[in-house]
Amino acid sequence: MKVHHMLVIGPRDLEAGNVSVRIHGQGNLGAKPRAEVVAEILAAIKERQA
Repeated sequence: MKVHHMLVIGPRDLEAGNVSVRIHGQGNLGAKPRAEVVAEILAAIKERQA
């Protein structure tokens, strides 16, 4: 089974309030603010339910 989204939180990410995002097929997208990542994931979930 493949994992589509992977969120990596290292010591530097934790201090900065960021999350490193990796998406299957796209690779490492870099660090993003935690709130932005959560909002993107919730929007994707809502889009699938519609």
